[in-house]
Amino acid sequence: MKKVILVGNCELDGPQMKSVIENNYDAEVRDVKTMDEAEMIIDNEDLDLILVNRVGDKDGRNGLELVDKVINNDRVPIILITNYQDKMEEAVLHGAMDGFGKEDILGDGLENVKKVLDPILTYRK
Repeated sequence: MKKVILVGNCELDGPQMKSVIENNYDAEVRDVKTMDEAEMIIDNEDLDLILVNRVGDKDGRNGLELVDKVINNDRVPIILITNYQDKMEEAVLHGAMDGFGKEDILGDGLENVKKVLDPILTYRK
């Protein structure tokens, strides 16, 4: 089973996104609230994917900080979750994978999510 952390989402979005991923993929998802907590997990555990919110709900930190840390120190795929195309492009320039927004994962855009996640996680048919 793949290990995923979901970082910086609010109390409503985090559990919903976790549920969508776990119900569609062979993955265990931890909903992590702060960038500091995520950094500790990244430093101490083997992960298969990091999904980080554009701005942390609890700590207000920019998700690009975590992208930079991961890209500079690890080889774990990281995706910035954002509905803003310019912010997604900025994250890709920082080394993140091209990803998706909350509208995709919580709405009708699961096909967009699948295009990104299928090469990393095992989809449950």
